[in-house]
Amino acid sequence: MPEAARELIARRDYSLLPQIAGHLSEAFVSELTVAGTPEEVGERFQAIARQGVDQVIIHPVPTGDFGLEDTIRHFACEILGSLRRKT
Repeated sequence: MPEAARELIARRDYSLLPQIAGHLSEAFVSELTVAGTPEEVGERFQAIARQGVDQVIIHPVPTGDFGLEDTIRHFACEILGSLRRKT
């Protein structure tokens, strides 16, 4: 990880996320995150589970008018709900 990104992350200020992202390669971000439409996120979690991972850490990041509680609720209903229906 580039030192500039490390320094910004150390500040623990989520308003700096766009600046941090500018220092990270697409490949780096893709390996460590799951994001996208509910279908894309569900597919990614299924792929992770197929590799034997049975626990993940969820760190929801609210965006715009979609607050933290909304983000968690959406994840629980849309993503986890669809995964449960497929198992």
